[in-house]
Amino acid sequence: MKIYNVNENGTIFDPNGWTVPCPSKPNKNLRYYTFFDEPGMIYWGYVNKPKKEPVAVPAESLEKYKNMEKAAKTVGIGVGAGYIIYRVLRIIDIQNTFKNIILEVKFMTNLLKKIGKIVVITMISIILIATILYFLLLNLHRYKNSNNDSVSINLSENSYTLTIKKPEPQYADTMEEALQINSEYFFSRYPYMNKVSDIIKILENDNYATMFYHVDGGLESDGIVASKFMVMTINEKKQYALILTNPETVGGKWRSKPLITANRSAPLYDLLAQYSINDGERFIFGSFGTDKVNTLKIEGQSPTEIIEYNAKGKKEYFWYYENLISDKPSSQFDIEMEEE
Repeated sequence: MKIYNVNENGTIFDPNGWTVPCPSKPNKNLRYYTFFDEPGMIYWGYVNKPKKEPVAVPAESLEKYKNMEKAAKTVGIGVGAGYIIYRVLRIIDIQNTFKNIILEVKFMTNLLKKIGKIVVITMISIILIATILYFLLLNLHRYKNSNNDSVSINLSENSYTLTIKKPEPQYADTMEEALQINSEYFFSRYPYMNKVSDIIKILENDNYATMFYHVDGGLESDGIVASKFMVMTINEKKQYALILTNPETVGGKWRSKPLITANRSAPLYDLLAQYSINDGERFIFGSFGTDKVNTLKIEGQSPTEIIEYNAKGKKEYFWYYENLISDKPSSQFDIEMEEE
């Protein structure tokens, strides 16, 4: 295969010193090649477009221009003039070679830039993944030596998370005081939510107590917290030890539609039963920012109670089922509610 460059006059330049006409309108930005698979025919194609169908031209045209060069060297302007023409053509070929080198350098520069971007994006992704893994391992190490397991589920209109908590129960005279004990475990994500601003609902018996309360976050997001306590009577006075918490933010700007949230959270509703003060009951709760919660039905049943409270000056509605009657897993619950 021979490589040829396109000259300004629309001919194909052969590095050996002669020119050959291009069978079609040439493009100065392309390089052409020839090959001689058939006797008497020259096949033209494009170096950077190998799939293009080659064009055949008579091989005599090449011989014609060979003979013209020989004649120029022996007659007319003489051997000297012919040699000068030959050298000029060689210079043009060198110039074209430099042009091709410049084009190749530009191509490689652009390619390296693209590769560089890919490398940078890959490195950033690796760093982010490594950071996430580091914090996950750090949290696992933090709780690995504890003996008692408990689970806190963050169910909000934005998202939900499942966090393992393993504190040692310590008793206090009131539930509010008990919230301050082991707060680094129960409120690691929202440290300010261990302080009660308004009590929404308390359920209590001789063994357990569950308190739902609102937190005025000030400059932070307001919160609603579900907290469960072990109850012990000492010298005819009840003592409380915090064992479960479920802190979550309320009143955020980016909130999902309540019905969408309820359906997405349904697989976790069975885990909320641990906040019940009575064993075996299917206790479910949540908080929405719309009074359409009054139309909420899960498995055809309305909430046991709906309680209005304020968060950042807006009305919120806490709801709960003390004991939902259904033999289905919560992931299969039928949930209905009017949308705004």
